[in-house]
Amino acid sequence: MDYETIMQANLELVFSERDPARRIESIRKLHDERAFLHEPHRSVSGHDAISQAVTELLASLVEIRGSNSATR
Repeated sequence: MDYETIMQANLELVFSERDPARRIESIRKLHDERAFLHEPHRSVSGHDAISQAVTELLASLVEIRGSNSATR
């Protein structure tokens, strides 16, 4: 599997997945338990921590999107 395929699968199966149970399943399929997720303000390691970080990121995007549509 090449990097482009892995990155595309990560976007589609992890960052686009709103259901936490399906997301963690995809993370486990795509990433080693020792995998890291690096963000500008923190880094996390492990399937559960990555899933939680994605959950928080998606929640923050909904908040941003909601606040932008309220100003229109």
